[in-house]
Amino acid sequence: MLADTLLLVRPAAFGFNVETAASNGFQPSLLPVETNLQTTVLAEFETVVALLNAAGIQLLILNDSPEPAKPDAIFPNNWFSTHPEGKLFLYPMATANRRTEVRTDWIDQLAMLGKTAIKEIIDLREETPTGDYLEGTGSLILDPAHRQIFMNRSLRSDAATAAKVAAKLGYSLWVFDAFGSDDQPVYHTNVLLAIAPDLIIGCLDTIPEGAEKQAAVQALQAGNRPVLTISRTQMDHFAGNVLFVQNKTGEKFGIISQGGWDSLNETQQMLFRQYYQPLCFHIPTIERIGGGSARCMVAELY
Repeated sequence: MLADTLLLVRPAAFGFNVETAASNGFQPSLLPVETNLQTTVLAEFETVVALLNAAGIQLLILNDSPEPAKPDAIFPNNWFSTHPEGKLFLYPMATANRRTEVRTDWIDQLAMLGKTAIKEIIDLREETPTGDYLEGTGSLILDPAHRQIFMNRSLRSDAATAAKVAAKLGYSLWVFDAFGSDDQPVYHTNVLLAIAPDLIIGCLDTIPEGAEKQAAVQALQAGNRPVLTISRTQMDHFAGNVLFVQNKTGEKFGIISQGGWDSLNETQQMLFRQYYQPLCFHIPTIERIGGGSARCMVAELY
């Protein structure tokens, strides 16, 4: 099931997050010096909003509060997720300044735009031991068509906590290791894998050979969907950070950054276009400073 309603958060204090940089290989290694950063990022954000509006996708846009400063508030998919079953999860995030992004006062607004009433709120922050972090649909790649979840282990993605989500949803869980170009664990699964009912995008070379990879790949083959395989270099350009959505009339889109799209070759772009119209976000500053991309900026409302 593809979402046709998305939530975005307009940032109030976007910036380089020192607390997350240690585990995110997509962030710069040195503190960047940027002039007029907030102005530039807000301009990129508004181009995203305009693109989604033009595509006919329903939006809920919420404004971040200036205090406390939340440099990653523009990436709301990490602190909550909604599901067609009427469940809403709140997640234990790995760094202190990201935990301040959680806004329980927004839940009523999330429910107003969703098609399904929120029947149950599962607050994993209350029942998760310190250190067992899980960062929403950054960590978890859901395959509702086959009731599966895929996740690579990292500081931000704990297998035992993921198992709680899988059990609540009645999904199978496939866990594996994955390593980036820096030989460190990929910080979020959603930079290496994207799943739609009829298409998969994946950088499977990041997963070491072995039983876990074999099991995950076999599970991904459910439904005989085509796989758009990307390289590590393309993953580093966020070509795997994709969300598949539809608009109110059923037109299907693949949300991807312009940098990610441009990294794909002609054959890969043709395969993508066979199934989804690309919606390309031009967000170079957000990607370069924040270490996240197009999919990270949008949270599905079911």
